[in-house]
Amino acid sequence: MKFLRIEWKNQIYNLWAEKDGEKLWIHYEGSTWKWIPPAKVQVGSDSSASNRKEIISAPMPGRIVDIPFQKGSKVKKGEVLLVLSAMKMEYTFKAEAEGVIEDILCQSGDQVEADQVLIRMKYV
Repeated sequence: MKFLRIEWKNQIYNLWAEKDGEKLWIHYEGSTWKWIPPAKVQVGSDSSASNRKEIISAPMPGRIVDIPFQKGSKVKKGEVLLVLSAMKMEYTFKAEAEGVIEDILCQSGDQVEADQVLIRMKYV
């Protein structure tokens, strides 16, 4: 376990963190949080963007704030796909390349669990 001292907005936070595979456990003032980076799945042997699919999942429990697109929408690289509010912060998920949203498995206002799949998209 590693001790971390973080300064944010002129306030000092002392916390402990431990990495377990892809998971990061964060301990602060008697509470513990688990963070897992969103899962990304490569499909096929060709690494070109046209053969890639992406699964966006919640890294931690939270509430969906905004989903600006619908199923079947075409998106450009860098466009916001989803905004998740968790631990008094907002997490913005952006498209890594041009693609099409294949499925949206949540809606604005939904409470979601860690590791829950939120969006599936295919790059074109």
